[in-house]
Amino acid sequence: MDSTARGAARVRATVVPALIGLAVVAALTACAPKEIAPGIPPGGPQIHPGWTSCAEEVLGIPQPLTDPAMSPAAPDVPGAAPVASATGPALPTGAPGAGTNSAAVASGGPGAPASAGAPGSPGAGTAGGPGAGDSGAWKQPAWLPDDSALRMPRLAADFDPVGVVLCASAARTEDDGGEAMFLDEMRGSDTAALVRAVRLPDAPQTAAACNLDLPGLPWFALLAADGSWVRPGVPADACGKIRIEVRDAVRQLRLERVASTRLHTTLSAGAAASGCGQSYSDMVATVAFDREPPTSGPIDLPPAGTAVRLCVYRVPAAEQGTAKPAGEFDRGAVLPATAWAAVRSALPQPGSATAPLRAPAACTAHASRFARLAPAETDAPEVFVELDACHRVLYVSVGGTVLAQGSPDLARLLSQ
Repeated sequence: MDSTARGAARVRATVVPALIGLAVVAALTACAPKEIAPGIPPGGPQIHPGWTSCAEEVLGIPQPLTDPAMSPAAPDVPGAAPVASATGPALPTGAPGAGTNSAAVASGGPGAPASAGAPGSPGAGTAGGPGAGDSGAWKQPAWLPDDSALRMPRLAADFDPVGVVLCASAARTEDDGGEAMFLDEMRGSDTAALVRAVRLPDAPQTAAACNLDLPGLPWFALLAADGSWVRPGVPADACGKIRIEVRDAVRQLRLERVASTRLHTTLSAGAAASGCGQSYSDMVATVAFDREPPTSGPIDLPPAGTAVRLCVYRVPAAEQGTAKPAGEFDRGAVLPATAWAAVRSALPQPGSATAPLRAPAACTAHASRFARLAPAETDAPEVFVELDACHRVLYVSVGGTVLAQGSPDLARLLSQ
């Protein structure tokens, strides 16, 4: 072996064990428990001179208002246009919407309804159902529960709370039949259990495996007798998550709603009256985005005498061309029998002399409107029709999907 070869061998003999050692250290580090929550931040929480409202402290809407019934538009909410905000009078405990388990609702505890945008709900963006496209990075609004209190300074020993205010979102039906999301301001005076819980120390970090859940808390503040208030940090459990004592204390708070600020519409009156969802994915574009769906085979159409619901959606320009374009409700109704019969005969079908089933023509345009047709009672099978651009039709049933070429005549029928 010449000197060059011997030198290379010595290098390998030195470097390879070192790399193996680094890999072992990295593996052990990855397996070690990670401190999810940092230690108690130095100093106490900021003491604010006087409480204003959830609208001002969480949303940044200045208070008081010249017109107590209306406030400036709330900040933009992802997936919804900003709307005017309304504040309401104090509600007694037990009144509709002011139940004693309000904190449980806010923190996801027993009695909490499914929130708008949850998987499977309108606006959730789930495959094959109502949804919003992935058109950009999403930032969680401040009013949604999170674990940010783990990274806040702890409650000072000389701060003596006499009340608690909790700001949490809630969906409610409006007078016109639509639904909207509100930010509720809820107050309570029994803070003893919560104060004991937030003053607990961090638990020693565990070396055992931890669940992957990340429980959060709603936005809350503690009030002093002089009107000052703080947002206290909370202790971490052995897995670096919010201690269960704190979560339980928040869920068990007895609160009453004293004000409410409208955030945005989740279901318009028109969508509610028609039985359509407020939003729905353009399933033609979604299915055809990155694959070639079948363009022939059996299709499943509701019989001519079936009550069929038509829902028409508009696709914003920013959504067009995305992997799952989100459509917003435009109009909808259950079609009269004669109208459904005309639409049914215009839909492409095997063996039809006027509208034969054929593969879509080459087309790269993006639809700005689409229609969804489905039986009013069973909601399946479904038919999706592009009302402009490529005029494609998608049949969705338990047997699968079939993509076909539609026509401007079909689009005109559905646009009447």
